[in-house]
Amino acid sequence: VYTDTDVQAAYSVSDNDPSSVTLTHVWYINDVLVPGIDGDTLPSHLFKKGDSIGVEIIAADPFNQITTPRKSVTVLDSPAVLDTSNIPAQVNRGTPLSIDLLVTDKDPDDTPVISLAYGPKGMEISNNTLQWQANPILITDSGLFHFGIAVSENATDVEDLTLEVID
Repeated sequence: VYTDTDVQAAYSVSDNDPSSVTLTHVWYINDVLVPGIDGDTLPSHLFKKGDSIGVEIIAADPFNQITTPRKSVTVLDSPAVLDTSNIPAQVNRGTPLSIDLLVTDKDPDDTPVISLAYGPKGMEISNNTLQWQANPILITDSGLFHFGIAVSENATDVEDLTLEVID
């Protein structure tokens, strides 16, 4: 469960007359009852990274009522997301490349780290800007250059990308 994902309770009910069963969900955040939410979904705007979310389900028919044991999960850090839509598929040989990298993170207390994990000689990332000049001497037969951009709080998740250098 991430900070930008609603939490939905999963359950199954069996009864001789399933249509007579009513379900009520009792939600908790950090062991504190969440008032006003009794459906199967807890909206993400109510919790944050590190919170413990718990739910009990009360199943009742005209004759019995059963409350499930509370099931809990911990809200994890939402991953940072790199927007690669402004990275071109092709660049002309010898043309300088300078692209501002756009990264979003749903957790307001996170500052994603952007770094070049690997790439052709001379390619670098500085102040969230990818820079490189396609040197004609370094062009392979295919003209394809592979590079990876690491984006996360600890720079361990790598987005693999390819850039074609053309004449």
